[in-house]
Formats: sequence, C-alpha cells, structure tokens
Amino acid sequence: MESNPITTRLTLRSVQAFHRQQHVKHYVVVGGSSTIAQAIISELIEQDSSIKVIVISRSSCPDKLNIAQVHWTQSQYDEQSLSQWIKDYRDQNIVGVFICNGQLQSTTKRAEKSLSEFNCDSFLQSMTINCAIPLLALQQVILQISPQQRTTIVVFNARVGSISDNNLGGWYSYRAAKAALNMALKTAAIEFARTHKHLSLISFHPGTIDSPLSRPYQSRLKKGQLRLASDLAKQLLLIVKLSPANGELSFIDWRGDTIGW
Repeated sequence: MESNPITTRLTLRSVQAFHRQQHVKHYVVVGGSSTIAQAIISELIEQDSSIKVIVISRSSCPDKLNIAQVHWTQSQYDEQSLSQWIKDYRDQNIVGVFICNGQLQSTTKRAEKSLSEFNCDSFLQSMTINCAIPLLALQQVILQISPQQRTTIVVFNARVGSISDNNLGGWYSYRAAKAALNMALKTAAIEFARTHKHLSLISFHPGTIDSPLSRPYQSRLKKGQLRLASDLAKQLLLIVKLSPANGELSFIDWRGDTIGW
C-alpha cells in the first residue's frame, strides 16, 4: 500500500514539533499572584525569550504576563486540580520549579506576639498555606520530572523556620509551619536522592521584599533592609544556576548563605 505524501509530511512535522517542544526549557511557578513570583516570571522571560513558564495561581493572569510564553492556570490548590494542572504539561523539559506560596497572617488576624494570642484555626490555616500546599505542589511536579533531567526546585521558606535562629519568639503559627516545611523538604530530599539524582532542592529565604506580605512591618525595618522583588529575582536565578545537584536539601537565604536548622 502506498503512503500518502501529504500525510507523511504532516506526521513528520508533528514529530519535529514534538522534539522541538522537548528541547524548550520549561519552568514551573506555583503561587503566581505573589509579587516575588511575578518578578521571577518576568526575569526568566527577560533572560531567555525561548523559554516557557507554567504558572498556577488563585488569581487570574495579570495583563503584563498575558503573553505566549506564560501558560497561566487558576486553581484553589486542591489535590485534584493540582494533579490535573501539572499532567497537562507531561513530557515537557522542566528545568526549574519555584513554589512561592506563603502567608504570614490573614486579613482578619495578625501573627501572634504571645502564646495568649494563639488560635487553633489560624494555626491550621498557616500550616495549610505554608506547608501542606507547597508539599502538594511538589508531590505533583516531581512526577513530571524525568529522573535523568537536571532540575532545580526552589521552595520559598523563611528564616523564622530555623529553630536555632529563633532569638525573638512570637509568630507561633508561622514559625511552626515554616519549620514543618523544612522537615518535610528534608524528608523529600532523602527520597529524591534515590529517584532523581540530578535534582537540586532548595529551601529559600528571600529576605524582606517590598510586597503586601511585608507591608505591615516595613516601618520597623532598618535602612537598606527592604529590597525590590526584581533584584531578588535576578539574585535567585543566579543561585539556581550555581546550585549543585548533590542530593541534599539546602536551606539558604537570598545571599546564598546557609541558614542553621
């Protein structure tokens, strides 16, 4: 039976398009509504116009990022939607992941200054946003990363997640959630060292960035302590570029300095 030359050409083009897509670098950003996340997306695109950025967020895509390179999905971060979202991008060349979810305090309740202000509902909400959702995102993303792929995963944390660095007290729920996230990431790093030997996993403290999260506390900051999200994005991408795939979890700040557990 003779082959159809038109069908053959179309099939060849499809195969060629598939292989081109395989070589396009894809980055994943979870928590796309945050000031820092959007700065990272913008910096990625500025550094490499050929890349694609896969984003998930509770909010809709801002106009400035409504471009062909950005694939934006809205979600409430439940397990089902997270699973479907990342499966839509199966077999992509994922080289970097940024999980940016986090919340210091809700709009109705400030972070605790003393134990007398501790509230179980606020604690559980903090654990969900600051620990459970990043883990759910990591759970789904790792399934789509080839064991042979060199990939860096950055999970946003905070210095207050360090037990050894806690010299001020306060912020019970936030501190506990960030410390729990570190323990979970350490456990994941042990697992990934067996399954994904070319992976770099970073628990990252961004410092104090000019954003809605830090705004209630900016008046107390020392001069020069508050920085721009765009500057952080540049520094973080440099850290990612230099990070070793050594099977260990790194807990570092925006300077690249190690933070004690």
